[in-house]
Amino acid sequence: MKYFAQWLVIFSLIMLGSFFVWYNGFIYEIYKADITYLTFIIYILFIYRTIKLGILSYKLSLFSDSYTPSEYADHYTKTSEFANWFVRLGLIGTVIGFIYMLSGTFANIDTANTATMQKALMAMATGMGTALYTTAAGLICSLLLHIQLFIYKKCMNE
Repeated sequence: MKYFAQWLVIFSLIMLGSFFVWYNGFIYEIYKADITYLTFIIYILFIYRTIKLGILSYKLSLFSDSYTPSEYADHYTKTSEFANWFVRLGLIGTVIGFIYMLSGTFANIDTANTATMQKALMAMATGMGTALYTTAAGLICSLLLHIQLFIYKKCMNE
């Protein structure tokens, strides 16, 4: 039950952090800024894989004699590959955000007209928001999943 207890602490901290983000209105800010919604996709996939690790840790705690070392390694490898995809999804969001930011923003801009400058700056802010939020989500979720994997691997070797 040692690994499951550690997973439960990490999961509780993740849920507490998620509540903090929601409570302070960051979810709405992300919703407004991320035109691709990749941030939410990354988070949903992260929660899915975290819960899957929790189920595996629970099974590992109860039925550790029935698992072979290759099964432990298989779960570790799959989750590690999954964590690396978070970074890739975040980078895809970054590229999309920069493309959105730069496409057409400067094409019909009149520097003397304040309204067109404000419109151009809003488009740039939206693109930058998408780029930065998706990158941050990918990196943070990947890091948190790798922390869980570190504990899983440590438990696997015991």
